[in-house]
Amino acid sequence: MFGSIPAGFSVCKNLTNLRIGKNSLTGRIPDFLGELEHLTEVCLNENNLEGSIPVFKSKVLEEIFFYSNQFTGTIPSELATLQNLNRLILHHNLLQGAIPSELSNLKSIEIVQLHKNRLTGEAPVIDVSDSGIHAYTSDCGVDSGIKCPSCTMCCDPDDSDDKCRANWQSSIITILVSALPVILPILLIIVIYMKLINGSINRKHWLVDDRDPLLIYKDDSVYSFTFLPFDEFAAHSIPAFVTIFQIFMFVLFIKASDSNNPQSDWEFTIQCKENSLECQQQTVGVSGWLLTILLIMLHVGVDIINGLLQIRKAIDLFDIHLLFCGFRMIVLALLALATSIIYNQAIAETSTDMVVNSVILLFINDLDEKAMEVMKAFAPKWTEHRIAEVECIMKEKVPLQEVMQQESESKNSSIHEQKQDDNDLSRECSLESSP
Repeated sequence: MFGSIPAGFSVCKNLTNLRIGKNSLTGRIPDFLGELEHLTEVCLNENNLEGSIPVFKSKVLEEIFFYSNQFTGTIPSELATLQNLNRLILHHNLLQGAIPSELSNLKSIEIVQLHKNRLTGEAPVIDVSDSGIHAYTSDCGVDSGIKCPSCTMCCDPDDSDDKCRANWQSSIITILVSALPVILPILLIIVIYMKLINGSINRKHWLVDDRDPLLIYKDDSVYSFTFLPFDEFAAHSIPAFVTIFQIFMFVLFIKASDSNNPQSDWEFTIQCKENSLECQQQTVGVSGWLLTILLIMLHVGVDIINGLLQIRKAIDLFDIHLLFCGFRMIVLALLALATSIIYNQAIAETSTDMVVNSVILLFINDLDEKAMEVMKAFAPKWTEHRIAEVECIMKEKVPLQEVMQQESESKNSSIHEQKQDDNDLSRECSLESSP
């Protein structure tokens, strides 16, 4: 169909469905179209229509498909009076101005697609009922003129490939995953401590072990300086600085993964074509995620295990240094894992992207060892003296461990003897009471 919208439609007073999309129509929408009071669906998509969007008087209008045209002007605020409207599709036009705040009053709305226009300002919160990623879209990508925290998807208005990105994944993952590295070790320590108090953990079999304390810390890391006496400020300042720097770097990557951050690195991996309502997302497959997580766990697994052993040994020996080191080791290892997941979710488009990103983040996790190499090169004698001092301190924990084990065994033996005496006494009483 060519030319303008036929004027003959004006006599169809009971017209309910007007579907003349995917044609070569030109010109403006005639005024009589807004006067039809029984319209439930208007599909004018994929034409070359221009001008402004009319005000519709139909109170039963449910669907407006005006996408892929050349409409200009602003979005009429009168659309908010269409309480039966469930689909408002206006993407790929030349609309300007702000999104009317009145649209938040639509009660039956399911999908609102406004991307690829020239809209600006703060987008209203629209409670769309569709659960799809394409439910509420606008040009709220980085460096765009519109802000839409409630949009499900943000598009880049300057991208010729119609690329968009999810607007809700980052915040959810950041909140849930970022909290785990701190929450899990704290819960672990609390659970172990409470179980010890309640006596539900057998110290002899669960906590006390024969592992040499020299085997559960790394002497090639500046974190070993934490075992030195507190009065050695210079030695303690080095691991403190490295810890702060590592956390800062991880937080930097997490912030770069936030879709609402103006400096976000989030990639536009979703393609929303001009002639479609659906969007196709380019995501990394399950195999890519499994490979990446396996790579990360193989790298930080030793730190997690040593951290758990240090916490276990710290509670057994009542050693604050071991407790702090174990806690920090687990936090940093889990933070490396969490940051890798968050950052890859934001920017990775292929499995190789995920591996490369993870390797970079795992390097941050090894900064404590690199710092030790720097210290050995910068102050070799001082560093070697500190390492030797730490080794002596850890060796002193060996006899302490043996004493703790002996006391535990002695206590268990006393309890066993007491129970045996009670049983013997009970048996004697039974014999005396028998006829």
